[in-house]
Amino acid sequence: MEIDLSKIRDNTRILADLYGAQGISIMGVSKAVLGEPAIIEAMIQGGVKFIADSRLENIQKMKAAGISTDFVLLRTAPSQAELIVEIVDISLNSELETIRKIAYYAGLNNKIHQIILMVELGDRREGILPCDLAKFIREILTLSHIKIVGIGCNLACYGGIKPDDQNMHGLSEQVELLEKEFQINLSIISGGNSANYEWYKETQDVGRINNLRLGESILLGCETVYGNVIPGLQTKAFQLVAEVIESKKSHLCPLVKFAEMLLATYQLFKIKVYIKDRSLH
Repeated sequence: MEIDLSKIRDNTRILADLYGAQGISIMGVSKAVLGEPAIIEAMIQGGVKFIADSRLENIQKMKAAGISTDFVLLRTAPSQAELIVEIVDISLNSELETIRKIAYYAGLNNKIHQIILMVELGDRREGILPCDLAKFIREILTLSHIKIVGIGCNLACYGGIKPDDQNMHGLSEQVELLEKEFQINLSIISGGNSANYEWYKETQDVGRINNLRLGESILLGCETVYGNVIPGLQTKAFQLVAEVIESKKSHLCPLVKFAEMLLATYQLFKIKVYIKDRSLH
């Protein structure tokens, strides 16, 4: 596998400039490359503000290699609460049980752990229902050592619901309501992933959305709703290269020749071919 780091760096820079024009920062998603440090460095050089991964072991590998940035854990589990507090700066959450365990271990280590709450906006992959969000936050605010720094959503993944003005504005409205009700500041509004490109290009107002989590568009140069190449991005950062051990034209195999002979006979004599109860002429 040949990996062109300059193409990854350029893709990241172009996307950072594109979305940055509307005040949207980028989380570079590293799970597809298993946290490969050289690739992550290229993303950081290109302008990502955070590195996000779904596996703690990938984040551990990056930190061990000396990668210095804010790490975000995309997938949390109660059994990993202690390691989450130890290893990552921010985690995405949608379950109170997990958040309570994170708060417990954060207290033991005298740390404040930051969380982004994921909201369900129709795709049905993950998230708190909007009608439950206020109650959810009210309970979290009783926990010490936890700080809610933002909310986010995930679309175009499981249920086929793509980002559009309706659901993005719905997320922005939730931010306004929650900040007013609880007197909190939500600094990260993560509106989605590489599938948000078409929405971004068509919308007249990004609302409160100020962050996207990008993996495929950085690495492969495509948006993920239609699989289209994003203008200006490189699509060949990864190429599989292999040695050719045989290359020649070969004669038709006997089975193909036999089939050709049957077809010629059928056309010559107009033979009726019977398959079960149906005849073909």
